[in-house]
Amino acid sequence: MRFKFDHGHTDYKEWYAQLEKNNETARKLAIIEAVEKEFNKTGVMTLDMEKKLVSCLHITTLNGKLNGFYSISTSVLMNNHCQNYAKIPGTICEKCYAALSVSNYNGLAQALDINYYILNNYLLSIEAFKSLPFPTTNGYARIESHGDVDTVICAMNYNRLCKAIKYIHFAAWTKNIMLWCNAFQREGKATNLNFIVSSLYVGKVVDISEKARPYVDHVFTVYNDPTTTINCGARNCNTCRNCYDENTTDRPFYINEKLKGEGKTSYPVLIGSVEWKRENNNITLVFHDMTNDRTTTKHYKTERGARAAETKFYDKINRNKVKSDIENNI
Repeated sequence: MRFKFDHGHTDYKEWYAQLEKNNETARKLAIIEAVEKEFNKTGVMTLDMEKKLVSCLHITTLNGKLNGFYSISTSVLMNNHCQNYAKIPGTICEKCYAALSVSNYNGLAQALDINYYILNNYLLSIEAFKSLPFPTTNGYARIESHGDVDTVICAMNYNRLCKAIKYIHFAAWTKNIMLWCNAFQREGKATNLNFIVSSLYVGKVVDISEKARPYVDHVFTVYNDPTTTINCGARNCNTCRNCYDENTTDRPFYINEKLKGEGKTSYPVLIGSVEWKRENNNITLVFHDMTNDRTTTKHYKTERGARAAETKFYDKINRNKVKSDIENNI
């Protein structure tokens, strides 16, 4: 379970294992580790093992305009596509709200990181997804409210999840069109899934290829032009349902939303990192604070002390970023 974290961590299992204050994260990691140990031993992934991985998936309760909805997501902070899009001027990803919200809530960040790891590394069966107790209050749910698919495997898993949970009608937003289309071509698109392509640039409708067009239910574009007709009922998705309604023929194909927080500058996904150096029994941490362009070095005698300092550092720079945004009316 090793891969680089874009928000500063290099060892998935080791870092989270030290977060003793979050028992839920530790519980899930123990399950994943046991499944992987058994798989490495036998070379066989049984349905029971798949169900154990599914039991570790996090369902997010949404609020604001999405009050009444639940979603399943992966972390924007780990998504390679999201990281690259955020660097392109003029994109909606420059103003990523998901990056801000995930960065400010450690528990949510950890849960979405685990979702990312499972959904991008294991192709799970429809039968396994049937064991997921997906809640609903209105019969609708969202896929990827805090990120996007990063691999075809993730897209295939979401498509299978929809096929497994037929009592909910899902809507998925994406900028990675062909990852989804490859999944649909392999296994067929779930009938209870609205596939919504999100335009990358503000005020510019994305082009849909002939290959992708049969799968697309809506194209969602954000505008900052007051002359554009807005047909997104952004204040309450539950009463609007243009994106979610299963009867897409009675709903607009092109859905336009007004840019929220006009004048916001880009929010960097990576605002700090910690570099670990070990020598004999001593631990040296190099803290890179990108909010103040400052680097400091500190030494620790125990693993516990170093982990506590790392967590405190990330909490501090996140608070500094939010304070700066407020002071600058961003």
